[in-house]
Amino acid sequence: MGKVYFLALCMLVTNAVKGQNENVIIGEIRSSLLRPFLYPNIDTNNCVYDLKTAIEPKQNEFIIIEEATCINNHRQWYVVLFDDKIYYSEKFYYQNQESINKKIESIKKRIPSVEERIEIAITENLNRIEKRVDDQNQENKRVQNRIDSINKEIDKSLQAFREKNLVLWEWSWSYPEYSSFVDVDITIINPYKKKIKYIWFSFKAFNPVDDPVRDGFNGAVIKTVKGVGPIEYSKTGTYEFENVFYSKVIEKMRVSSIKIQFFDGTIKTITNPVEINRQGD
Repeated sequence: MGKVYFLALCMLVTNAVKGQNENVIIGEIRSSLLRPFLYPNIDTNNCVYDLKTAIEPKQNEFIIIEEATCINNHRQWYVVLFDDKIYYSEKFYYQNQESINKKIESIKKRIPSVEERIEIAITENLNRIEKRVDDQNQENKRVQNRIDSINKEIDKSLQAFREKNLVLWEWSWSYPEYSSFVDVDITIINPYKKKIKYIWFSFKAFNPVDDPVRDGFNGAVIKTVKGVGPIEYSKTGTYEFENVFYSKVIEKMRVSSIKIQFFDGTIKTITNPVEINRQGD
């Protein structure tokens, strides 16, 4: 290893600790909407390149090694590092080209060898990747801690629901247009630490003077409908039941009971369930 190269690597490590590196140039793309094409090879005499070999990385900055100019038409390029390989990228895409060019000349005076500059760039690239990985791991950890905290709060709320047998999240009833049948929409939450298999809802209807209404077809005061799971712990289930009651005089309805069958065969019946989210009519 040459003395100049060794000193350059020492500067690389020292500056990396300080958060900067005088021997590496980071070229920023002029706009996030622009994605430069990178070519593995070009003919710098005639500026000939094969578009089929081009790649279009989705990133906004690249490590620049040096300049390259086409002799015949003076089309200007940067030699850049991507994925530890050398590519050619048109200068047009980069911000602060004048500053970049000056830095290239300054580094070339300190480190004349292209191979050594490439090795330094590869090392810097690895450092940048490691930092991104570390930053992402820290962010993932922060997010996971937040998720764990939220899950604890959810479990705490579900425990309170479980102790009070609160499963009725929200519900509503309505007359479809030009109909005397009542439809019901209902959502429940499962606060129990076992999976729901079936669930039955029983409804009562009342007229404007608060007397029970009998169904116009079978005379029943209580109508029961059945929902099918599965509903996992902490999850919700939503059901839409049509033609639950037949009557033209219904003013209000109530959920009189909810019966739940779990996958283990056990049954839980909740009378006069309380709505969690809002009061049903």
